Amino acid sequence: MKKAKLIGDSGGTKTDWVLIDEFNSCLFFSTESYHPHLVSEDWIQEKHSFWAEYTQNYELEVHFFGAGCLQLINQEKMQDAFRSWGISDCIVKSDLLAAHLACAGEDDGYVAILGTGSVIAKIEQNEIHEIVGGLGYLIGDEGSGYFFGKRLLEKLLKREFSDELSSQLHNMLGDKEAIMKALYTPTGKSFVSSLALTTSQIKSEELLALHKENIEEFARLYLPKKSSINEINVVGSYGFSQEDLVREICLKHGWKVKKQLEKPMQELAKYFMKSAF
Repeated sequence: MKKAKLIGDSGGTKTDWVLIDEFNSCLFFSTESYHPHLVSEDWIQEKHSFWAEYTQNYELEVHFFGAGCLQLINQEKMQDAFRSWGISDCIVKSDLLAAHLACAGEDDGYVAILGTGSVIAKIEQNEIHEIVGGLGYLIGDEGSGYFFGKRLLEKLLKREFSDELSSQLHNMLGDKEAIMKALYTPTGKSFVSSLALTTSQIKSEELLALHKENIEEFARLYLPKKSSINEINVVGSYGFSQEDLVREICLKHGWKVKKQLEKPMQELAKYFMKSAF
């Protein structure tokens, strides 16, 4: 049977994968999120036929990087899931490490994820030594797509926006009843997180100010105040969409943004292509 590496990078909304064969050919694909909180017997069973297509053709070496996988209990939960799909060679790490490897490889440094959620970590010798943020959408995630969407809906539904912007947003999202219906459903978190992209076509100083407030809160709360390092890499769809603001606001707080990536998978694939099977 042919050998292959399967690399997964899973956030709160979806998972990006790459299958790297012995000839360093890459097959990229995406699935729904593989967050540990989703794991159940039914969820695992649903995935059996999908992974059977790969395990029948390859002897897989899996490197899975996931949101929520910093805790050992969640790493073990994901490893058990892969074993149930017939994949025993599986290493599970936090998605913070995937972001760092994609940006900096073996070098030490700080990395931030600004996607559905937000977090900063210091990486030394490919191990996570400091984490700031990462408190989740209920009490944290400043600087994330979710936090922006949450603040947008608060201001819209509390009538804090101008009539012109409110009209544009309601035309796009529906009336109050439609928004509340979308909000309080199992997919409500994804709906809120998607609003930064959904509203990106609207040119508005009010929305720009909201993006600035969001990123400013992230920088103020989570950028380390005392550090011998003052450079950081940033990964994530929200941070990438607001690239100039992220650079400007981080610089104001004394930090230079070195590299910004929307998704780490392309660079992550290059990293793993360098190592032998």
